[in-house]
Amino acid sequence: MKKHENDDAFEVTEQTILALLQELQTESTPQPAQNEPTEEPLPTEKTALPLSPNSENDAVKEAALFRTLLDVDEDDEDEEEESPAPAPRPTKRRHAVDKRRAPKADSDRVVGDVAVEKPAAEKNLLTRAAGSIFPQKSDPASEIVRKCVFLLSLLVFLCSLGFLLYYMVIEPRRVQNDTARYEKLYTDTATIEETTSGYDYPTGMQATFRRLYDVNRDIAGWLSYSSNDAAKFLNINQPVVHCDNNDTYLSHAFDGSKSRSGTLFLDKNNTVERNMSNRVSIIYGHNMASGMMFAKLNKLLGNVYYARSAPLIHFNTIYENNQYKVFAVIVSDEGADAERYYGYLRTAFADDNDFMNYVAELRARSLYDYPVDVSATDELLILSTCTNKSQVKVADGRMAVIARRVRDNEDTQVNTASITDNADVIMPYAWYTAQGLTPHVFYTETDYHLPDAVGTTAAATVATTATTTVATTTAATDEATPATDPTGSRATRTRTTATTAATTAATTAATAMTAATADVPDISPDESHTTKSNTQTEGTTA
Repeated sequence: MKKHENDDAFEVTEQTILALLQELQTESTPQPAQNEPTEEPLPTEKTALPLSPNSENDAVKEAALFRTLLDVDEDDEDEEEESPAPAPRPTKRRHAVDKRRAPKADSDRVVGDVAVEKPAAEKNLLTRAAGSIFPQKSDPASEIVRKCVFLLSLLVFLCSLGFLLYYMVIEPRRVQNDTARYEKLYTDTATIEETTSGYDYPTGMQATFRRLYDVNRDIAGWLSYSSNDAAKFLNINQPVVHCDNNDTYLSHAFDGSKSRSGTLFLDKNNTVERNMSNRVSIIYGHNMASGMMFAKLNKLLGNVYYARSAPLIHFNTIYENNQYKVFAVIVSDEGADAERYYGYLRTAFADDNDFMNYVAELRARSLYDYPVDVSATDELLILSTCTNKSQVKVADGRMAVIARRVRDNEDTQVNTASITDNADVIMPYAWYTAQGLTPHVFYTETDYHLPDAVGTTAAATVATTATTTVATTTAATDEATPATDPTGSRATRTRTTATTAATTAATTAATAMTAATADVPDISPDESHTTKSNTQTEGTTA
């Protein structure tokens, strides 16, 4: 075997260890007395140090260990010469991975180059946010103005949002809940006698209204008007009240609390008494943007199929139950001038002819033709509300559903397939001008004959009717007209041409009778058109 290049080093190491062992042995050997002479060792070139038996064994073991190490080192060197050295293993950057994965402590988070704790960082963030919104002393004038405008806009936005949230979500939900509660009081008759016995109620009042009467003594009835289509676009189910004015329930709920939705109410000139009836009963209700009250009635304006699905109205008063067949759906303009104004809100009439002419005008202005006849002895029901300008092209529009009471022993069925669009409907004059259309001949031709208008032939009848009309104009205006328009527009209006025309007709007829002349011309349809509003006055609409 060739000599290893480190053999000399190992020899030196071996000698060093042996020297250390000898030194240790010397320290452990007792020293001779000072007076005793010491023997000096004989010099030798390379003599072995005297060892104890144990030391000798240790030295042998150490020598064997060194030889073993030399043999192992020589074997490793031979293997290195026979096989190439393996490729170095890449060093893993564990410290970098750990650094990326380990979350930083709150105290390690920094703002800029300075480490701060989490609460301080949040406080600093809030301070900067407030400084960017609210004016600061160090801000220039333009920046202060910008921030003030922003804050004002933000305030207006939040107020508008709150307003919409209340009136479009909160109040409608409250009205729905209240209506459901009142409906339960009205329809749940199982315990009426037990819960209401002993109380003082109006004589003849139906038992179903007792608990509603306990809530509000102005209760007049219950209105139900629903469509029979699958979508149920119309579902009015509300109590109706009545008092001595048309103002209170515009802004009060059934229980008397303040409410923008108000309550359905009868015209103040109607009567809610036992064994008494109204020739025309008028119920007002708001057109709420939330869809509450009478808002859904406006859907009847746009589609004949809606009209066909809602032909029957139920209105039960506290004394009797009634059903009504719809025969007209009309639109009117509260902003029209006196010459073109048509007032459909009437509760008093001069005579049967006046009433039938009123019915004829309703039919002529109805969007649809209904197969429902009306006689002079019938009682009518009007549901009146406001309209949307986008729908009827009239800024101050009203719409109404008019029905007549189902007669005794009459079938309640209506041939809805016969309900069709009225091809010759008379719309408000503003409806034509707003769309650049030619107005109906009703507005342009003096000899226009109103369909189904009633005329008279005898001069005496003309004189009597005209005189009666003139005499009753003021009374009808005072008695049949609500005191206030719910929308804040005109409270009372009569067509001045009506009284003038009626007076002229009466004078002409009287002169003819005095002169004993032949027949005096009848009041022609165009004269009826001129005098059609002798007693028509604007009423309350909601």
